Amino acid sequence: MRSFAGVYPIVNTAFHEDGTLDVASQRRLVRFLIDAGAHGLGLHGNASEGYALTDEERRRLTREILDEVAGAVPVIVSSGHSGTDAAVALSVEAEAAGASALMIMPPSFLKPDAEGVYQYFAAISKAVRVPIMVQDAPLMTQVPMGAELLARMARELEQVRLVKVEAPPTGPKISVLRQLAGDSLTLFGGLNGHFLPEEMARGSM
Repeated sequence: MRSFAGVYPIVNTAFHEDGTLDVASQRRLVRFLIDAGAHGLGLHGNASEGYALTDEERRRLTREILDEVAGAVPVIVSSGHSGTDAAVALSVEAEAAGASALMIMPPSFLKPDAEGVYQYFAAISKAVRVPIMVQDAPLMTQVPMGAELLARMARELEQVRLVKVEAPPTGPKISVLRQLAGDSLTLFGGLNGHFLPEEMARGSM
């Protein structure tokens, strides 16, 4: 697996005043982030307003940004959905476009239990060959994922290799995950870096 570590900013989406995509500004932003030393980029996350993009806007941005990056850094593309089949399709599409990894939140509309979350990620893992970053963001999804569930997915699902821990307090959860999963999971922090020093001290990347 490609090594994932360092600072991965979620790339803001650039819009014109009329709400259409500003592709030229988007490319300039990507170049700025790489020139500033970003170790990788995240696309279509919550901070990108990815939830507000049409399917075609997501596809176009993915193409344009991956073209601008040109392999300089890894690019993690968000590909979750409220439906499992739709999440599988989006994930396969992102992989085909050149995503280095996929960042995926659990489905939140019907708020599945732990086994439902497991089966959702199992279906995606079977369909792709790039690493999956599970985005553990219960403040947004209202879907809790315990450390035991995340460690189980790391043990049993081939492509689940990363977790973005955004369930406060993040530091203790990172410590528990490190104990349960060892080096089988790469752990990232989120939440705009509010707990970055504590997360790094406990083993996040």
